[in-house]
Amino acid sequence: MRKPKTKEEVIEILLKELSEKDKRTLAGTPKSKLVAFHFTLGLYIRNEFLYPDRELVSSCLPPDPDSISGDIIEGLWRRLRAGRKGKNKV
Repeated sequence: MRKPKTKEEVIEILLKELSEKDKRTLAGTPKSKLVAFHFTLGLYIRNEFLYPDRELVSSCLPPDPDSISGDIIEGLWRRLRAGRKGKNKV
């Protein structure tokens, strides 16, 4: 797997890796409830992409893995929801 250099590249990888069921679950979650993914998807993001790559972390503001994983989850959520509008599904 290519090492992502930006949060957007992490989102692209996740769009390919996540199951359709997981995508539907995330897309169907209200924004106010995305924190529920902190210890599941967020932990995966931190362990897989952020902790091993201090360069990616230091390129983000704030350079905090918890905040960055939350930003990635929200960005992924936005992409999935945008895709739902035109298709009624993920």
